[in-house]
Order: sequence, then structure tokens, then C-alpha cells
Amino acid sequence: MKKIIFILAFIMTSFVMNATDAEKTIEYYENGSVKSKVIKHESFSEVIKFYENGKIEEVEFFDLAGSRTGCWTRYYDNGSVMATANFKSNKKDGDWRTYDVN
Repeated sequence: MKKIIFILAFIMTSFVMNATDAEKTIEYYENGSVKSKVIKHESFSEVIKFYENGKIEEVEFFDLAGSRTGCWTRYYDNGSVMATANFKSNKKDGDWRTYDVN
């Protein structure tokens, strides 16, 4: 199940990151690695946060009003999924799942 969620999140992130109509804002750590990316689309924004080692820390989505909406995923620094949840209008919607580091 963890692998399926990770693969779906990766595919969705790759698809969204390759969109040509998106406006991107990138923040960097002092060492030059990417700290976060905010990708603004016509109807939503995607925020991707990274650990200093370059692995994804968190992926979340916001609607135009700035409310967290859709799938939220947090990762351990080794790349495995730590937690997943769904949000609707900034409120948890459905199950919240947490996973150990393995």
C-alpha cells in the first residue's frame, strides 16, 4: 500500500511539475539544494518541501483561497512515506494514515 501511494504521489508530482501553464517559486537552503517549490496553477497550488538531502519531505495542495485541499503526504528523510491524509477546505476529510520508517 505504501508503495502504491508513493508511486501515485510521484506520478502526480511529475505530471504537475511538467505542466507548462504553472508559475513556480523555488526556495533554496544555504547549501544550494532546493528547500521548497510552490507551483501555482489556474485552480490550485502545489507545495513541495524538501529535506536538505534532496528527498521530498512533504507534498500538499491548496485551493485558490489558500485552504489545504486534496491529498497531503509527508515522507521520512529516507524517502519512505510517513503519513497521508486528505483535506477539504482546510479540514481533514477521511482517514489519516501513518507509517513507520520501514
